[in-house]
Amino acid sequence: AREKRLLEQQIAIDYWNKRVEARRVQWDKNLQQAFDRNVHEINQIVAEYTLILEENPHDELSSEMLDSALNDKVELLREFSDL
Repeated sequence: AREKRLLEQQIAIDYWNKRVEARRVQWDKNLQQAFDRNVHEINQIVAEYTLILEENPHDELSSEMLDSALNDKVELLREFSDL
């Protein structure tokens, strides 16, 4: 079930990321930097929990935290795709 959820989230991330990249050229430098900073922070959290789950795949708390971080990334991309 976790793999299916991760796949769904990755599809959503890919979709919204393409929309963001199309709009990004219209942003000013400050908006680009804010977006990059936020995405970087979320990516660090995703990497951390992915690593934890590779070592301990049954860690439910880390699984929930990874799910939450990926949801945050989707929401961030969705919000910035409209700017």
